[in-house]
Amino acid sequence: DQKKVELQILKEVRRPVEDMILKDALPLPTLNRIPGLKVPGTAFANLLMVREFLHNFGETLHFGESLHFGEFL
Repeated sequence: DQKKVELQILKEVRRPVEDMILKDALPLPTLNRIPGLKVPGTAFANLLMVREFLHNFGETLHFGESLHFGEFL
């Protein structure tokens, strides 16, 4: 009987929990704009996504090492 209870507890602990129902979740901090940034925040976020994509899949897609993030800004 104890083993069944332990297995049930383990099952509940491993079950994924939706972030929105967490009671102890902290709010995200507000961040200041990056000094000297010349593009809007949304465009900068898109650039970061493209940069991450190229970093992860650039070799597979045969992109050279000639692309540097600073060239986008």
